[in-house]
Amino acid sequence: MDCKQVVFLEPYRTLLERCSIEIERKNQCIVRHEYTLISPGTEGALFSGTHIGFSDPDISWARYPLKPGYAAAGVVAESA
Repeated sequence: MDCKQVVFLEPYRTLLERCSIEIERKNQCIVRHEYTLISPGTEGALFSGTHIGFSDPDISWARYPLKPGYAAAGVVAESA
């Protein structure tokens, strides 16, 4: 299935990346997102490069390139 995702490349610089995803195992599904949610605090700080995680070596996920987001609502588009 073809998809698009936002990628933070560096402070204040984003990319809308095209990608393809597949179901790899039994009991997985692909959800077509109808709505997504961002946190103005967390994603805003990641977008601007001011998040405390950038300077903390124990927070490995706060590194560019970064694919933000953690909440979404949608419908199952494909399942196995």
